[in-house]
Amino acid sequence: MNAEPRWLNPEQAQTWLALWSVFEWLPTRLEAQLKRDSGINLHDYYALAQISMAPEKTLTMTKLAASCDMSPPRGSRT
Repeated sequence: MNAEPRWLNPEQAQTWLALWSVFEWLPTRLEAQLKRDSGINLHDYYALAQISMAPEKTLTMTKLAASCDMSPPRGSRT
């Protein structure tokens, strides 16, 4: 069973490239700007954003780590 691969049509290819840009290009550019403007990386910014949106602007380290999809030790370092 050696079926030819089904390639993307032009519309699908355009959508795929746009999605790839969001996943690859955007985070890299955001991180560069954050480091340039504030000296922090994208993960740190996300953690700060989570804290700023939390009730009373506080989170336990466990909740912060979980909301940022990081390990508790990494959450503590952040």
